[in-house]
Amino acid sequence: MYILIVDDNKELALELAQSFSKEHKVDYYDNYFDAHSRIEYMDYDVVCLDIFLGETQNGIDLCRIIRAKNNNSIIIMFSGESLDSPLVGEMLEAGADSFIGKCSLSTTLVHKAISL
Repeated sequence: MYILIVDDNKELALELAQSFSKEHKVDYYDNYFDAHSRIEYMDYDVVCLDIFLGETQNGIDLCRIIRAKNNNSIIIMFSGESLDSPLVGEMLEAGADSFIGKCSLSTTLVHKAISL
């Protein structure tokens, strides 16, 4: 499985990448622009996106770009937002397959990605 992780928190992105890297190929980026340029020419099996990627960029925009390019990728978005936030609906409308709160991110994300 080829996995992309995008989170503006570099330490969290690295931690998530390490949790997958023993069994899967993983790319990780800590900003919208690097991830966007990589997505232009790579297809991923699973994409894990933070909703907030800086002051003007967000994971929802990146999700739309990925979904337009590759409808087969599994897109899991995460955020500190609660499940009843209007942003969750926006993520799903943009093409995300699932949403995870950051408080349980590390272990939940690994299990969810593998199960999908």
